[in-house]
Amino acid sequence: MAETTYAFSTLRIAVSLDGAVSLGNHESQSPGPKFPSPEVKADTVMDVFSTVAAIISVADVASRLCAEVFAFVTALKHASAELRRLNSKTAELGGILSHVKSLITSYQGSMLFERNQSIFKTVDVILKASTDDLQSLLEILGKPIATNDAVLNRFGKRIRSVFNEKAIAKISLRLEGYQASLSNALIIIGR
Repeated sequence: MAETTYAFSTLRIAVSLDGAVSLGNHESQSPGPKFPSPEVKADTVMDVFSTVAAIISVADVASRLCAEVFAFVTALKHASAELRRLNSKTAELGGILSHVKSLITSYQGSMLFERNQSIFKTVDVILKASTDDLQSLLEILGKPIATNDAVLNRFGKRIRSVFNEKAIAKISLRLEGYQASLSNALIIIGR
């Protein structure tokens, strides 16, 4: 029977044409520990490799799951502070929008309004879009967390904010863009 032999420092591996693998000692080495020469089929080796691959796959999934759970718990831990910050920012932005609306109303019919009518229309569009997005954000956030709320109610608000994190970030980004556009428009009007 033809076989291919691979010799390593103290180990000899022989593979025959029928797929049998035998392990043993290399004859030219100095005396040392002797390896038995069992006959191992290639299917058995492949079973071992597939088992190892499955274990590695399960470990990879477990590590990814642990990372996601850690990220969720961390976001949940910081949700109360984030909700307080968002509620204060929305209240501040709501006040700014109402001041700008009253400023626009006070300039109605003035010479400044007539000269910059297109800019005032742009400001009006920005105010409408900002107000709509601010309303959407307030609906997502709900009422601010109060210290006298029940523990489960506060916990529920934190969980909702974590699950709505992408929507909140998207609306917040749009509001920041509106705020920059509004600032630029008011600078142009003020010239």
